[in-house]
Amino acid sequence: MLSQIYLSAGYDCLEAGDGQEGLALFKASRPPLTVTDLKMPVMDGIQLVAAVRALDQDAAVVVLTGAPEVRTAIESLKLGASDFIMKPVNVEELLIASDRALERRQLLIERRQYQELLERRVEEATRDVQLAYRQLKDTYRATLESLGAALDSRDVGTESHSAASTATPWPPRAPTGCRKTSWPILPTASCSTTSARSGFPTPSCSSRGRSPRTSGRSCARTRRSAGA
Repeated sequence: MLSQIYLSAGYDCLEAGDGQEGLALFKASRPPLTVTDLKMPVMDGIQLVAAVRALDQDAAVVVLTGAPEVRTAIESLKLGASDFIMKPVNVEELLIASDRALERRQLLIERRQYQELLERRVEEATRDVQLAYRQLKDTYRATLESLGAALDSRDVGTESHSAASTATPWPPRAPTGCRKTSWPILPTASCSTTSARSGFPTPSCSSRGRSPRTSGRSCARTRRSAGA
């Protein structure tokens, strides 16, 4: 009866006589949807749900149960069953529950695939970042080595320049072909004349380097003071 319902709805069906045979069919073909009764010989529905979910965590399982078996049906949901349908089975309710279980299964698969894709991209991005970091370290190290070599070569040139500067006499000689610079001689004066009358010193200046006119005035001033 169940197979006819699903065949009429467009499903392909595989039938099993008990839970153990149903588990063997599941291992062989891995169908996306499994519909099972709770009460079956050899292996009951709870055991079948646990075994199917252990083989495929995305498997869609719908459980058929009677009124006294509601607690057991709830237990099957805890084990991973997608839904349970009360007997007598309503065809429309059964098909709706089956479609919903398959949609949930597809969402789980897509979510897992998307998560795996993100993990792969994160790993690839991490490898790229690590590669770029290593390249940056290598470039930084090469730059430091180049700068060090440049500083070393500059130090060698500075050392030779310093040695040449140390060997040059001081003060430096005038360059060849240049006119020597004559510096002006500043005058110096001394006052040491004493007045003959008063006994007090009278200023008398003798100058070196001044013009004759200036020296004459100073000497005349001295004579007048002495005559007085």
